[in-house]
Amino acid sequence: MPAAAELPQKDVAGYDVEAFVSMAVLAINAGNYEDAIKASNKALTLDPDSSEALKIKGDAYLLKEEYDNAISLYDEALKHSDDLQLQLNRDYAFEQLKMEISQIKAMEKLKARKQGRKNQFALDN
Repeated sequence: MPAAAELPQKDVAGYDVEAFVSMAVLAINAGNYEDAIKASNKALTLDPDSSEALKIKGDAYLLKEEYDNAISLYDEALKHSDDLQLQLNRDYAFEQLKMEISQIKAMEKLKARKQGRKNQFALDN
């Protein structure tokens, strides 16, 4: 089996879903999330309902902190599997996304307050 960096470029002939899932796992373990996504995509061309390929792709997006993508993939995988780890990963991604949104809102409020102070200072002068 080729290493994650040696993914077939054009087609998936001669490979099976498990081979691509294994390549994706190796890529994730090496910290190469883009190659993990590519390998998962190739697995999904062979079996669009592969819960394992969907999970691994979701894991790569989770590790990239692209929580919305991860959640979508976990949701799709959960249609084909009742794996508890899928649900746990989905819940974690959802919590991280909520925290990220909360932080963005807090930053926007802080920015608005600072802008208000600048405007008030300008009016006072």
